[in-house]
Formats: sequence, structure tokens, C-alpha cells
Amino acid sequence: MDSHGPSRTAVLTPPEEKPTAAAVLSMVGGALVVAGGFAELAYAAYLSNLGNFAFGTSERPAGGIYYVLGGLGILLGIVIVVLGTRLLSHPDDNVTMGVLVIVFAVVSLASFWGGFVVGFPVAVVGGVLAVLWKPEERVEFASLPPASPPT
Repeated sequence: MDSHGPSRTAVLTPPEEKPTAAAVLSMVGGALVVAGGFAELAYAAYLSNLGNFAFGTSERPAGGIYYVLGGLGILLGIVIVVLGTRLLSHPDDNVTMGVLVIVFAVVSLASFWGGFVVGFPVAVVGGVLAVLWKPEERVEFASLPPASPPT
């Protein structure tokens, strides 16, 4: 093991030996879930200001649950993006990472419908591709001993 740690060799694996499509789809889906979380926070702020304007009080803001759901969406989206990047750096863990992407994508449905309805299916497809991905099998040819001169 060199001074860079064990993950250095995982990052240097050739691209054909990584679940690239699964990782990219997972990261795009996670980014959409993060965007949906921010949209949910904006909606919560709008509802809170609307309640203050309409009733002239700030005792009970109307968007309380939406703040929680927006924060949840941001957190889940970040986790999905991190899992997608981990698929590239540790392709041997593809099944575990794929299942986690699917689980977090399903949970993200609670926040702004899983990232504008598009982030959820994109992340699920990325997770399924990660679970189904298998590294390409290489055929190694046995080296023959040197030929002896004819006698």
C-alpha cells in the first residue's frame, strides 16, 4: 500500500471497469432531488410570509412541515450524489451502493415528489443499473514456454 491509501487504485481503474452510467444517473437524480428540496424550502418561505401577511402575526408559520421536508430532500439528494460518486471510486461495492440509491430515492418521494418527479426515477434507474452491473471478464492467455530448437 502506498502513501495515497487503498482508494487510489480504485480511482485508477479503467473506465470500462466502472459502472459509469449507473453513477452518472444516480448523481443526476440526486442533484434533481437537491433542487426539489430547495424548491420545497422556497415554498415553505412563501407560505410563512403569506401567513404573516394575511393574519398579521408570526405565532404559527404556515410552512413548518415544508421546511422539514425541504431539508430532508436536500439531505437525501446529497446522500444519493455521494453514493453515485462512490460507485465510481469503489466499483466492487456496486450492489450495496445501488440498493442504497434505490432506498434513498424512494424515501425522497416525501420531498417535492422526489425532485420534480424526475429525480426519483432517474436515481432509481441508476441504482438498478448499479445492482445489475458486472465487471467485464478478462481472458488471460497462458504464456507458452520458449520453443526449444529443433534437433
